[in-house]
Amino acid sequence: MCSTFCLLSVLVWRQTTRFCRSTLAPYGANVRKPFGASQDGHLRLLCRSERQGFDYPLELSEAKEKAMPAQFLTEAEREHLNRFPEQIAPDDLITYFTLSTTDFRLVEKQYGRRNRLGFALQLGAIRYLGFSPDQLDTAPPEMVGFLAQRLKVSPDALKMYAERAQTRTEHLQKICAYLGFRETTSNDLEVLVNWLLEHALEHDNPVVLFQLAADKLRADRLVRPGVTRLERLVGTVRERT
Repeated sequence: MCSTFCLLSVLVWRQTTRFCRSTLAPYGANVRKPFGASQDGHLRLLCRSERQGFDYPLELSEAKEKAMPAQFLTEAEREHLNRFPEQIAPDDLITYFTLSTTDFRLVEKQYGRRNRLGFALQLGAIRYLGFSPDQLDTAPPEMVGFLAQRLKVSPDALKMYAERAQTRTEHLQKICAYLGFRETTSNDLEVLVNWLLEHALEHDNPVVLFQLAADKLRADRLVRPGVTRLERLVGTVRERT
């Protein structure tokens, strides 16, 4: 009995491994890379346990069969996508981080140099990325320096920004109201799924679909949800096609 069970377990593992390799194989490099993608433009896709952080064969239980859609980003790539890009193009720096007269007046209302710099950085981040990274200190030096020069403060002031989490939250709420952004709801995500379904046949690559989703949310002035949530949404779209 035990030997039969072991043999069946091995066969299941082999079949699952073949499925993962054929279905979640690395995609080609000829796609638009998201911020933080590996330099070869090539994402390694695996059946992965995000909670435990290791690769595993799918278990053929009812619960696992109804599990969330397969993930296609590595932990490192998710971390990068939740941060600022390591570099920013000069044109993007000017487009998204130049403070208009109205912007400047709003920024100047914030108390203290560090708050003005942090507020301005979050303002630009919402315009540029569609969300404000949790770790503002990952912003490229040229980005911080550009804003610091405009506000006539030291770039080092950012290190002391938002020592109170509530301050940063309040700033972000003001910025979203000012720019016309709002939090993404479940209904918004369902609309996004339907929109992606129309593009999934043309762009089956999950990385491309992820980027399209992020761009669509930003264009609709919806704050981008977490990377994992958006990744699973793309997985849902690919399962429906």
